[in-house]
Amino acid sequence: MKKLLLKILGDSVYQLEPIDEKKMKDWLLKSYKDEGFKHYYSMRKKYLVSLLALGISGKEQAETLGRLNELKALSSNIASEYKRKK
Repeated sequence: MKKLLLKILGDSVYQLEPIDEKKMKDWLLKSYKDEGFKHYYSMRKKYLVSLLALGISGKEQAETLGRLNELKALSSNIASEYKRKK
């Protein structure tokens, strides 16, 4: 039920003030080509996967999985913006 509500409400749930969509999309596009982001992504993903491999559990495991999913979602948004501009 919560997921359905969030899907219906969309960005209005967490967006308190207007954003400059062009600036956001420009940043996503720049990040696609940025070597620094690629290195950060690889390092962060490896760290989070290593934490999970250590056998953490409970709240710490849920938080780590959430961070990993958010990192993957950011990377996906970056790739989507690149494909859209291409």
